[in-house]
Amino acid sequence: MLLGMPTARCAPLQAALLLPLLALACRSVAPLGPTEAIPAPAAADGSAAGPAVLAPDTCGSLQKLSVFGDIYLASQPAPEDLRLLQERGVRTVIDLRRPQEARGYDEADWARTLGIEYVALPFANESDLSDPIFARGRELLNQAQRPLLMHCGSSNRVGALWLAWRALDGGLTLEEAREEAKRVGLKSPALEAKAIDYVQRQR
Repeated sequence: MLLGMPTARCAPLQAALLLPLLALACRSVAPLGPTEAIPAPAAADGSAAGPAVLAPDTCGSLQKLSVFGDIYLASQPAPEDLRLLQERGVRTVIDLRRPQEARGYDEADWARTLGIEYVALPFANESDLSDPIFARGRELLNQAQRPLLMHCGSSNRVGALWLAWRALDGGLTLEEAREEAKRVGLKSPALEAKAIDYVQRQR
């Protein structure tokens, strides 16, 4: 009995020492207050990112390449250029060149070998650049699987379709779209005039 008495006397002292510790532990796991909320992560689809901006780019031996988000606009790609773009995720190639224009290889066959969808939308000059070509080009830029590559020989023809798409589908003024098209590669006054005429008639 005498051995148990010191223990009984210490119990109130032990309780007094433990209570502040328990209170501290409870405070340490208390829920975060309104001002301490953990910020939500960015959206997985990248919706928090800013709008796409047209910018020059490089890839392999391409002489001219611009990028706008997940759209690549280019001159004629070599086989290795297509492979490198495929590694960047490109899923669709839109070729504005005619079949008889020299490429040095079978681009359609090579694109399919790489698992890329190949779409031909050929026209040679302003005489071939009809309203259906403009309409199809806009449809592809709006609906084709991305990332996508649109190319011709020098990116001149690409610039004409880009002007129409940006003015009619991208929310730019005609002058803004014209300036972008020139950066893409538009050099032909005749193609530029054809694109401007198309835009003005569609508005």
